[in-house]
Amino acid sequence: MTRLSAIAFALLAPALIAGCAAQPPPALASLAPAVIQLGSIQEQMAAGRCDAGIAVRDLLQTPHAYAIGPLAGLRGELLIWDGTVFCSSFVDGAARVRIDPSVRAAFLVASHVKRWRDVAVPDAVVTLAELETWLWKTASELGLATDRPHTIRVFAGVTSAKLHVVDLPEGTALAPTVLDHAAHEQARRPIDLGGAPAQLLGFLTPAGQSSCPIGSPTLHLHLRTLLGDKVGHVDDLRLSPGAKVEFAIR
Repeated sequence: MTRLSAIAFALLAPALIAGCAAQPPPALASLAPAVIQLGSIQEQMAAGRCDAGIAVRDLLQTPHAYAIGPLAGLRGELLIWDGTVFCSSFVDGAARVRIDPSVRAAFLVASHVKRWRDVAVPDAVVTLAELETWLWKTASELGLATDRPHTIRVFAGVTSAKLHVVDLPEGTALAPTVLDHAAHEQARRPIDLGGAPAQLLGFLTPAGQSSCPIGSPTLHLHLRTLLGDKVGHVDDLRLSPGAKVEFAIR
């Protein structure tokens, strides 16, 4: 390098470095994996039946499966975490959790995810409503498209949580006039959870696109305690400080 070239480089280098630093991070909109909706509770209610369901094993043919939904027959809740199928149902009046890849689901919201982008949740975000608002804001800031669904994982301590597990009594008539929202409400078995470390799987879905008509307007979450003794659909919660959210990317 000549002396003149060296001087020119020395003068230009700070500007080049500043220019590189000023470039925004690449948008993640094209990196988010697809969210699949298999069936819906609306279809189940319109047909007046919820016993046929979807074979979970089919979803597991592709690695890194994540999914949530109710079990076929509305006899429990399902959480698939990286291919492991956690099932929660009531047995002898108590909620029990088992691992069973042979089950069928009434409907599923699912995705196949290999990579995640993690973001710390501000300590001021405590309630389910606050989490939902913050998730959409953060998704937009990350460059994720806000007109399509996204898969999220949450790792957090909860100071309290209200869950439910559907438990439609066996032999319930499945005529369309019976399998309605009122019947679904009657089938909900509540679980009040105290403080516990937990992992949550959820789907952010723009208003009007969700196949799940219960819970928060655009956030469908299932929670599993790290002890593995509780799994259920989240109706409400309060987060402890230090929570982390991961957004699915390709």
